[in-house]
Amino acid sequence: MSELTVLVESGPDEGLVWHHGNPVTEARALESGEGVVALSNRDVVEIFGEDRLTLLHLISTQHMEALQPGESGALLILGAQGHIQHSLQFVDDGESLLGWTEPGRGAALVEHVLRMRFAMRVEAAVRDDLRLYWVGHKVPVPEGARTRHSELGGSEVFVADAMPETVGTWAFEAMRIAAGQPRVFVDTDERTIPNEIGLFGTHLD
Repeated sequence: MSELTVLVESGPDEGLVWHHGNPVTEARALESGEGVVALSNRDVVEIFGEDRLTLLHLISTQHMEALQPGESGALLILGAQGHIQHSLQFVDDGESLLGWTEPGRGAALVEHVLRMRFAMRVEAAVRDDLRLYWVGHKVPVPEGARTRHSELGGSEVFVADAMPETVGTWAFEAMRIAAGQPRVFVDTDERTIPNEIGLFGTHLD
């Protein structure tokens, strides 16, 4: 990091880079598809086993049974009153589903999936060995890395090794907010239901 790098001092993104000295320049890098943002505080979760898509279809808000290899998506798991309990932004490669949730939420999500599997062939684990980055469409993705299409454009990349980050969370969060993309558990609380934050189009509507 340069001498101008400033870190986030509090909140869910504490410890991540806030900016590298010039948030305006960093915002332009995002717009041009050349930025790289470290989101390494996110919890990475892998769900695998032959019945993973069937189980997730049954317990989440997302249509999962027809998901194709390489296809990205997002799912919510709701409580009995329709409140959001778990969230996962994912990509499936035909053998396992890899995704991320907010900091500190991964273990509870894994526990819930394992508790609901009953006799289904499903396993789940938090992947502490992987980090999440957002990269613009002009940035080369490391060979062999799993990638997920981002709702903000560009890609979300799961890698074991650090990537050189060029943009902080200040500019990234500004882009997210301008796009109207809610961040579950940051912009929501325990009483939030999906339609209150514009999350429609699920098979539980």
